[in-house]
Amino acid sequence: MNKLIVSLFLLALYESVTCEDNLSVQPLRTFKMPESCKSEGREFCFDNAEYPIDIVEELLKDMNRLEVAHEDDVGKIQFSDRQGSPIDEPDCLSQSTNKPIYYIVDEAGKDRVVVQLNNRFQQRYSVNWCDKEGPTTKTKHFLTFTLDEYKPYCKNQYMRYDFLVLSSKPDSNGKWHMERAQTKTGIPVCCVCKYNKDD
Repeated sequence: MNKLIVSLFLLALYESVTCEDNLSVQPLRTFKMPESCKSEGREFCFDNAEYPIDIVEELLKDMNRLEVAHEDDVGKIQFSDRQGSPIDEPDCLSQSTNKPIYYIVDEAGKDRVVVQLNNRFQQRYSVNWCDKEGPTTKTKHFLTFTLDEYKPYCKNQYMRYDFLVLSSKPDSNGKWHMERAQTKTGIPVCCVCKYNKDD
C-alpha cells in the first residue's frame, strides 16, 4: 500500500515538473541607450536604434495627437535657435537641434525609453551643447593679455525637463505604462562663455 502511494506521488510530481518545463515563459524586455550616444557620454539620445515602437504604438493606440514642448507663446510651440547672430563668431562653438529625444539616463542612472510616436505623440525640446567644454584660447572678442587675465571657458547650461518614459517593466497583466522621469543633470539648452579673473 505504501509503495502504491509513493509511486502515485512521484508520478504526480513528475507530471507537474514536466508541465512547468513546457510552459513558454516570455523573457522580460529590457532597453538600452544606443552605444552611439553612450560613447559620447550623453544622458540623452536622438538615435532611435532598436526603439520599441511596437510597445509605444500599443500604449498610445487610443490617444489623439499630442506634442509636449516648451511654449514660448501661448498656444504656439516654437523652437528658438540659440546660436546667436549668423555673422558673429561665437567664443564657444556649439551644436543645436530640436529633434525628438528617444532615450535618456534617469536620475537613478538607468536607461529609459522616452515615449515618442511620429505625428501622434512627440516630446521635443531645443537642445544646445558645447562642442567642447573647458578653457578657450582662441577668440575674436578678447585680446591675448585679456585671455591670460580672465581665463574664459566654455560651459553647458542645463534645464530640468520632465519626460514621459516607458515603465521599467509591464504590470501583472503584461501592460506597459508611462512614468515621469528627468535626466541626472538635465538637458543642455545653451553653451555659455564664462571667465575666472585672476586675483
